[in-house]
Amino acid sequence: MRMVEPDEAAAIGDGPLPVHVAIVMDGNGRWATYQGLDRTKGHFAAKQPAFDCINLALDLGIPWLSIYAFSLENWTRPAEELDVLLSYPQWAFTRKTVDSLKTRGVRFHFIGDLADERVPPEARAWFTRLEQETSHNDVLELVVAFNYSGRTEIVEAARRAILAGVAPEDLDVELLSSFMHLPNMPPVDLLIRTSGEQRISNFLLWHIAYSEFVFFDTLWPDFKRGHFQSALAEFQVRHRRYGGLPWLARNPATRSQEQAT
Repeated sequence: MRMVEPDEAAAIGDGPLPVHVAIVMDGNGRWATYQGLDRTKGHFAAKQPAFDCINLALDLGIPWLSIYAFSLENWTRPAEELDVLLSYPQWAFTRKTVDSLKTRGVRFHFIGDLADERVPPEARAWFTRLEQETSHNDVLELVVAFNYSGRTEIVEAARRAILAGVAPEDLDVELLSSFMHLPNMPPVDLLIRTSGEQRISNFLLWHIAYSEFVFFDTLWPDFKRGHFQSALAEFQVRHRRYGGLPWLARNPATRSQEQAT
C-alpha cells in the first residue's frame, strides 16, 4: 500500500472518513526481539503509537476508535509478559494521560470479560473509574478491548437475549446487536492490522462484516501518524458496495457499456 506524502496528508480531512476505526496492534514482542530487548519492552513501546492514533482521530473528527489491548487467547503468554499486559491500563492510561484525553473529549469504554478472576482487581477498578470519569464526553468514543473475544461476545449476547425472554423467531440482527457489549457502537468501517499478519484474530467479529481491511508490514511500535493517514487515504479510494453493484448508482447511460465489459 502506498504511503501518503506529507503534503498529501492535509487533504485527508477533506475526504470521506470512517465513523469507526479498529486497530489490531500487533508485533510488539517481535519488535523488541529484533532490537535485542526483552519482549516486555515491546509492549511499553506500543503506548506512543496508540496515542498518536487517538490524537489523529481527534484532529480529524473520527468519532469511534477501538484498539485490541489483550485477547482472551493471550493467557498462554509467559508469566512475565502477562504481568506487563495485565497492568496495561495503569501504565498506558496514567493520570496525566487521562486528564489530557478528558480535556479533549475522549470517552473510555472497556469491553471483554472484565469479571474474569484472573484480571487483577486494580485493573478492573481503573477501568470502572475511567469510564465513570469520562462518561460525559462525546468527541471520541475510545473502546479498549481487554480480555476480549469476538466469538465470546456473540455467544454472551445470545445468552442475554435468551435470559431476557426473546423468542427465537423474534431474534434478528438488530435485536441481537442490542445485547452486545456496547449496543450503540457502530459497525467498523476500517480495520487496521500491523506486523504483516493478515487475519482478524477474533476481534470484533460481529462488527466487521463490511469493514475495509488495511494491513501493514510495519511492527506496531514503529507505527507512525503517517501510517494511520495512509490507511485513511486507502479507505477513501475503496468502493464500498455492501453486496450491491456500484454502477447502479451512476449514470444510467453508461450501464449498458459497463455490463458489456
